[in-house]
Amino acid sequence: MANGANGDVVSTGNPLPVSLGGEDVIITGNVSIPGSIEISNDEGNAIPTHSHLFDEDDVEYSNTNPFTIQILESGALVSNTNALPTRQLNDEGLIAYARGGAVTESDVLNSYLIDKSGSTETLGTSPATMVTVWDGSGLYPWNTFTGSGAHIFVASATNDAKMQGVAITIEGLDSNYNLISEVVTMDASDTTTVQETTQNFYRVVNAIVTGTNTNSIPNDYDITFKYGSSGGTVVAKILATYGATQACTYTVPVGYQAFILGVNGSSGQSDEITTMIWNRPFNSAWSQVKTFKFVSGTFEHNMRTPLVFDEKTDIEIRAYALVESSRIGTEFQLLLVPNVA
Repeated sequence: MANGANGDVVSTGNPLPVSLGGEDVIITGNVSIPGSIEISNDEGNAIPTHSHLFDEDDVEYSNTNPFTIQILESGALVSNTNALPTRQLNDEGLIAYARGGAVTESDVLNSYLIDKSGSTETLGTSPATMVTVWDGSGLYPWNTFTGSGAHIFVASATNDAKMQGVAITIEGLDSNYNLISEVVTMDASDTTTVQETTQNFYRVVNAIVTGTNTNSIPNDYDITFKYGSSGGTVVAKILATYGATQACTYTVPVGYQAFILGVNGSSGQSDEITTMIWNRPFNSAWSQVKTFKFVSGTFEHNMRTPLVFDEKTDIEIRAYALVESSRIGTEFQLLLVPNVA
């Protein structure tokens, strides 16, 4: 807003073109300029193109005393070589809802919304035989990760022409629970030839086929990710045709809190199925956090109060059936937000 000659308020609801150095600049947001801006005109006449700008000491800016406008984003100067940073999650309201407190610009710029989904081939029929919802069988082998982590060994169960020379991105954590990733390229002539990472992984969070191939179905055969050696324990698997791991497992990186916002699942079997969220905080024991029961069909539960998990916490979904050897697919939505300073 600005005042006219008679004190009338001049609306700036539309952007005002400003001439700087011969080029038009459109200012649409809130702009703070030290000092004051004086704009005068006669009633009924347009606002003149010449304006007087004064600094904090009421000294008028002139051609020999120019003022500089800088655009900052999260404290960083935006220029031709320093573009606006990409927001991973632009939802202050969602972060505030999950955290139950104030949200800063840094929180928004460094938050992530993660969806973890998976399915099982069969379920056990008692709490003692429950399984993790992941690409393998039984409970996920968390205790395989020891020491400072180890290299991951990648290969197809059968030579897969579609995957020859194709890249796979592995995402995980190091032994300090920092996020790491590495691209492994499958052998160009025989994908059963084992490929080894150069980094030590203490957790494998996700793996996905990122290289190009010639078919909409990326892989015809299972791809296994083994810990420590070519004969080690399978800690991740890309099942045939999927092109990515499908596992309801996650570990919270250092420096973050995780909030589960919702969980859902489905089964085609006519059976009562018990689905549970389990967690293991750092240096603690596994325990059940939330339980959902349903009979065939689907279930969906949005948390009235999000479930909170601290850094370095392991999370997974487990399930078992009442009588039959059923299958189940589940997923959970997780918000990853930097720890409160």
